Amino acid sequence: MIRAAYYPDIIDISNLDIYLLFKLGYAFGSMEDSYYDPSGGTTAIDVSKEPSGFGVGLAIGARYYFGNRFGIFTELGYERFFTNFKGEAW
Repeated sequence: MIRAAYYPDIIDISNLDIYLLFKLGYAFGSMEDSYYDPSGGTTAIDVSKEPSGFGVGLAIGARYYFGNRFGIFTELGYERFFTNFKGEAW
């Protein structure tokens, strides 16, 4: 996925960056379905599903620097993938 960030100048706090994050691209993945059978434990059903597809996302983030070499960051956002997995979006 490609990520692009926009840094608006809305808060003037030293060492703090607030940003908006835009995501766009193609994601690759695989998954395995299984169920629990009380008489025999967990049984795998299908391992051939590959939920890959086009995705978009939007997030807001912040990073704070305590010094020249140490900082923390957080991001909160939403992503939506349109997959080739049974033709459904999830």
